[in-house]
Amino acid sequence: RDKKSPLRGCWESHRQIAKKSLEEKLDWYLVFEDDVHFKPSFNQSHINKIERCLNNLPSNWNSLYWGGLPKYLFYFNLKNDFAQWKGWNLHAIMVSKRLAKVFSNNSFDDVNHVFQDGKFIEVD
Repeated sequence: RDKKSPLRGCWESHRQIAKKSLEEKLDWYLVFEDDVHFKPSFNQSHINKIERCLNNLPSNWNSLYWGGLPKYLFYFNLKNDFAQWKGWNLHAIMVSKRLAKVFSNNSFDDVNHVFQDGKFIEVD
């Protein structure tokens, strides 16, 4: 947590996860929000659906949102292409090794200018 800048704290905590995934040589990783709850009815049928989804991802995928209500999507260029979306209730995201490399190489200070438009934008 960063008491002076919660936005920085959020960005850097997600960035540290990306760095750790690269250190551990993971092909992808999945991050859940700290307040996510799993339903007791989660079963093999759900696992089968997830496996089918993962097996059908395109080879060049970067991220997969596991729930949320998107409002709009817009792009900006930051050393590599980066997509940013505005939405609500995101509870999990799966990130590819390719995106983890880009994300881990960009500190909050590298991207802070994007958030200086006078509007509050959540990082996660």
